[in-house]
Amino acid sequence: MAEEFEVTLRICSEEPEGVFRSILMTRSIGSYELVYRERFSIHDQYFDTPEGTLAATGYALRIRTEGKRRTLGLKGNERVNEWGGIERTEIEGPWSRESAARIFEIIKAIPFVEEDFDQADPVKTLTGLGLEVIQSRETERTLLDVVSADAKGRPLIGVMSLDRVCYEACKKSFFHYEIEVEAEEGTDHVYLGGFVESLKDAFPGDLCRWDHNKLITGRALEVLIEQGALSPASQTRGHIPEAWYDAIESWIRQNRCCPEK
Repeated sequence: MAEEFEVTLRICSEEPEGVFRSILMTRSIGSYELVYRERFSIHDQYFDTPEGTLAATGYALRIRTEGKRRTLGLKGNERVNEWGGIERTEIEGPWSRESAARIFEIIKAIPFVEEDFDQADPVKTLTGLGLEVIQSRETERTLLDVVSADAKGRPLIGVMSLDRVCYEACKKSFFHYEIEVEAEEGTDHVYLGGFVESLKDAFPGDLCRWDHNKLITGRALEVLIEQGALSPASQTRGHIPEAWYDAIESWIRQNRCCPEK
């Protein structure tokens, strides 16, 4: 089981697509270089019991599909420090009987019956354990390596993910734009903090700290629309309106229990 450390920023602009594209094209910020790595699409499905057993115990269980590759992941024990760095425990592996057995040994609250494992159908396997899909979303992700001339002996300090996230609610698509910067293993977190501050300075007013994972962000959006607190009719440009985020964050702070990214 690994520990990951990252910082998440949300694009907080009335024109988030434009800011997103500007950052995508940027290759130098202060003393840091950004080196393009790859772009790909992700389909994530999250599972819990109807009673919310996993969320109540601080876990998020996910099937991730990237092309033909499928993985099973579990995250938990999320902590946010004073400047926005997020630390969490993570275990992830290919969709296999061994990965499932390992993860459900940690969960404990849900018995795993190995005989019911279906290599070809993860959803069938997990629903057979009494779980249900609580969120399904699509993300277009671009990865860039963050390289620092000041990091002694370890110029690669982390990886920046630019994520265009598509949520479905009330039969409409809502795009959410965020940037995750994850520290390279063994890198002093001070370098990561320095890069994040340089990034915010390079795009003043367009980036803000977002301490909330994608799972609970989407859940807040869905619930608030269902309750009528947010009106889909006011969303005409494809993305989540900037004015909605205060309500989304308020709901999250009252209901936060999901430790995923």
